Amino acid sequence: MANAVDSMKNLALRHGEKAVVGLTGTLLVVFTALAVMKPTIEIQPDQLKTSAEQAQTNLQKQQDPADILARLEEGGLKNPNFEKMVENQQSNALNPADYRVKMDWVTPEPGAGLIRDQPELIAPTELAAFPGRGGILMYKLNDKGERELDTGPEVAGTARKRRGPKTGSMGYGASMSGGYGQPAPAAKTEEDKKREAQEAERKKRLFAGKDGPAKEEEAKKAEETAEPQGPWKEETKGKRWIVVTGVIDNEQLKKNYLQALKNAAIAYPNYKRLDIERQTRQSDGSWSEWAAIDRNKSYEVLDNLPELDTEYVPETKRPEALNDPLPFLRAGYWTGVHVKRLVPAELREPAKTNLAGGAFPGMSGMPGMAGEGGPGMSGMPGGMSSGYGAMGMKGGAYGMSGGGMPGMSGGEMGMSGGEAGAGADEMNFTKSEDPTLMVRALDFTVEPDHTYRFRVRIVVVNPNKNHPDVNPGVDVESKELLGPWSEATNEVAIPADVAAYAQAPVQTSAGMTRWPSR
Repeated sequence: MANAVDSMKNLALRHGEKAVVGLTGTLLVVFTALAVMKPTIEIQPDQLKTSAEQAQTNLQKQQDPADILARLEEGGLKNPNFEKMVENQQSNALNPADYRVKMDWVTPEPGAGLIRDQPELIAPTELAAFPGRGGILMYKLNDKGERELDTGPEVAGTARKRRGPKTGSMGYGASMSGGYGQPAPAAKTEEDKKREAQEAERKKRLFAGKDGPAKEEEAKKAEETAEPQGPWKEETKGKRWIVVTGVIDNEQLKKNYLQALKNAAIAYPNYKRLDIERQTRQSDGSWSEWAAIDRNKSYEVLDNLPELDTEYVPETKRPEALNDPLPFLRAGYWTGVHVKRLVPAELREPAKTNLAGGAFPGMSGMPGMAGEGGPGMSGMPGGMSSGYGAMGMKGGAYGMSGGGMPGMSGGEMGMSGGEAGAGADEMNFTKSEDPTLMVRALDFTVEPDHTYRFRVRIVVVNPNKNHPDVNPGVDVESKELLGPWSEATNEVAIPADVAAYAQAPVQTSAGMTRWPSR
């Protein structure tokens, strides 16, 4: 068997290539014969040119529209008369009221206890920015930022508390004594002190024994470590500022809260604060990136105010969390610190006559209002920062302080904002039923010879924090919810402290040139 295989291999090696060459030659002869037998192409170049010209002529030939319509009708396509259809529709217009549903669409309440959702927040609107500068009455601070005690002989034995604000003629100001809404205590008379001493002596006679050495030591130590309560030194400091005022649609926010929380009793936004950012125009004319202002610099002023200026927007429309307090100006005047349409009508229109029928002097209108009045509604300069003209001066005519009624102290007629809490945690905050609320921010960090613009947003307490009965995806971890940023305010330019100017020379009668004296 091995010999047969070897014989086949030897035969293939010796004669294999001969067989391949023979097969190739045979195929060549067959293909050549077939090619000779095929007829040749008889089309001439002239014929090809003539055919191309005829095809071009057929493409450019204009056809009769009637022939085209006839062919379309033969194919089953007919004119639908769209023009008549449109005319008929116009003459028989549809009435939308015929297609209105009988009942309003409602959203079914989610099941399985998932009844709360995240309320949609909105941005403040009607923003306006106004520059200003003047002298602000402040507590004097040392190098550590602490108030300095007033130890002068004229104040020995007295501890004058923080004064309340000057009030307008209707008493809308908020009284303050170390905080908003607390009236300043009246000064104690000698009779009051004597009565207190007698009461203390009477109590000593009622109780036998002592508190013990431990109690006495604790009382002594507490007295030594107690922080001083004043009186504090005061000073007038010159400041530059930009005030940004606007409004927030409280009514729309309440609707959003009701839709999200499904409970009208808690459908109130709990305002936490007002965030503010600004841009600075650069030397090439472009704006810098948005950046938060240093609010601590502003708080150095706002947290050390012995006296506040008049507020004309009621407290119910001016939530404390969204409005910076208004410092009392010893020099200068406020511009744009009130939204005019939120001021009561009786305060927007100044009285023209007094009780005796005579005209009050200096009645120039409400100062410092933004909106509807614009910058033109600013107050009277020269220390009259608020009030009705000459009546707005501190200790001014008729014995009034801030334009209030005689004998009425600041905040005596003030209105408390919001509704009392219902006892539950999510109801224990001030709520407002007013449809529109004012927002106001003061920036005391502006620099001369710069141009700024601002934007603000509201920050609210998260009503769904730690609530299990919420829809999937609702934030239950964050303490606060941030609203969207508002549109940018108008540009505000802060002028430089020193400005150069030129004057033309003056020709004298003698023909000499001299520069005018200042």
